[in-house]
Amino acid sequence: MRPFKRPGPLSCLFLLVLSSSLSAAASSLQLYGSATAGSGGLAPRVWAQDTAWPGNPAFGVTIDSAVGGGAAFLLIGAQPLDAYGSGFTWNVLPFFISPPLPLSGAPGAPGAGGLAITLPIPAMPQLLGFSAYFQWVVTDPGAASGYAASEGLEVIITDPPLVIAVGSDPTMSEVFAINPLSGTISNWSLWPSNVDVALSPDGSLAVMSTAIPRTFVVADAASGASLGSVTVAGVPNCAVFTPDGTRCYGLVGSDAANNFQEIIEIDLDPLSPTFAQKLANVTGFPAALKQWEGGGISADGRILTAANLGLGNPAAIVIIDIDPLSPAKNTVIGYVPVTDGGYPTDVEPNRDGSLAFASVAYLADHGDMKVIDVAAGTIVAHVPVGLFPTDIDLDGRGDYAFLACPNSNEVTRVGVNPYRPGYLTPTAAPGFYSPFAVGLSPEGDKVYVCQMMSSTIKEMNAQTLSVTNSWNLPASPSEGVAAR
Repeated sequence: MRPFKRPGPLSCLFLLVLSSSLSAAASSLQLYGSATAGSGGLAPRVWAQDTAWPGNPAFGVTIDSAVGGGAAFLLIGAQPLDAYGSGFTWNVLPFFISPPLPLSGAPGAPGAGGLAITLPIPAMPQLLGFSAYFQWVVTDPGAASGYAASEGLEVIITDPPLVIAVGSDPTMSEVFAINPLSGTISNWSLWPSNVDVALSPDGSLAVMSTAIPRTFVVADAASGASLGSVTVAGVPNCAVFTPDGTRCYGLVGSDAANNFQEIIEIDLDPLSPTFAQKLANVTGFPAALKQWEGGGISADGRILTAANLGLGNPAAIVIIDIDPLSPAKNTVIGYVPVTDGGYPTDVEPNRDGSLAFASVAYLADHGDMKVIDVAAGTIVAHVPVGLFPTDIDLDGRGDYAFLACPNSNEVTRVGVNPYRPGYLTPTAAPGFYSPFAVGLSPEGDKVYVCQMMSSTIKEMNAQTLSVTNSWNLPASPSEGVAAR
């Protein structure tokens, strides 16, 4: 492949690409399009190194799973594309094609090739909201055409990193916003008894699940100012954003005397006349379920998985159709009972919604991550993890799950990509003090851990599992953490 002439410094390249690429999408990192396989039936994978924000010198683009020792071309453009030519799918209309870049790994070894390219982003606030599109193309003798290619990756320039921690115990009725670059901590002391927090995919909105009063509070993530709220009958336990950021689903628990059975759809499109209002209720639940504890949405936005804790009622995972184009939207389409005495605390689907991974706590001295075949509605594997796992979160590209395990003072990492080494292999990261919740940065390189018995939020490297930073708060952030 003949490279285009490089038009100057990378900062200039970003300015030229971004100048015509204002995006209406919400996710800061979004894979799209089709990959073209090469040696061993493997396709190269594209992903981001760090997040994209104005002035970030560390942002870059990575490739892995390519043929070892191959030559890689990085395509950068201001528009996506869906065209076939030269034996592969072009997912980017390229403004720039790099010279051939040598990949690591033994020559010819399937999946052994990788590379990371740093692309510093100019410190220009006016870049916020603009997109760049990336794709890798690799010379590969094992590919039918001699070229293997990755999916496309849309990267949207967003605000700088932010970590939000919340708690509901009597000593902490605040919401703390942490700037991990400067260490500055802001106290959004607006709502008492916070159970959880979620950030929109672009990091502009925060939704707090508050037990007193029983509301989902929508706030501006830049200032903490309230933009609206939705009142519910039960206890709000969790909010989950759709990938486009225009909606979220609120999971509501129950008190001992009532059966609210409530999962609601909330409008979060700032341009909508019903912004921060309930749109609909999910229907079709089995009659006894009333303790919705945690959940997640697949990256394609088609399914929501929800965990019912099962204290005094059936422990179960439900699968819900939330596809806006589906005639069964907001209807339960799958029910997976947990019958071994465990309590499902959270569940997350993988990127395409084919599998789901549930953290399940036990009163006995063990913990479990259950693997669910979504189409079949069955549990297909069990992975031993730390004691009494209370939260699970997947990284953005779907390689790893991280589980907070307070009773063994650890975070457990488990491989969840069936096509990557280490699938369903657990690795313990010790050194925490009753970790209760985890939140990952969008690119998945950093794991933020809140600890029930400590006022310290810790940042952990997702690969090395070493603690890289920490922040002391005025009180224990005992319930939830989210990051952009």
